[in-house]
Amino acid sequence: GPVPLDPYGGFPIYPPDGSGFAVKLGSDRSFPGSNRPEARAERITYSIAVPAGVTDYALTYEYAVVFQDPGHVSENQPRFTVKLFDPITNEYVPCGSVEYVADSTIPGFHLSQNSQSQNVWYKPWSPVFINLARYRGRTLNLEFTTEDCTQGGHWGYAYVDVNGCEVA
Repeated sequence: GPVPLDPYGGFPIYPPDGSGFAVKLGSDRSFPGSNRPEARAERITYSIAVPAGVTDYALTYEYAVVFQDPGHVSENQPRFTVKLFDPITNEYVPCGSVEYVADSTIPGFHLSQNSQSQNVWYKPWSPVFINLARYRGRTLNLEFTTEDCTQGGHWGYAYVDVNGCEVA
């Protein structure tokens, strides 16, 4: 049947890679009995075992993001982060990390044309490629996190699809 569309961005909720699957983190809905999102956060982690005997190894994933922008200071805004964690060093890998904070000036985001939305910004499906060859023989954790406004009244959510790893 027809692919459902995101109500704010109008893009398909499934990635364009044809996988037909995506995880949605977060929501624009409130808890039952409340009229506010209540400052929730959601996270999903993928473990990636990089084979020891490869010379080239890469991870590809796609994501789409939707934020309500309340205009708070940056620390209080809804956000979406992607971090690649190396448990051997107990550190995040800088090249695998990104953070988007709700704001009208972030590159690649568009103002929603949904007449019911107020200050909602979205980024349609975007691919990411990470070369993991230098982490041969290690297991890394790829973390996707969405966070609502810390003041509890505004939301953010993301769709994520990890396509897998490419071995050469």
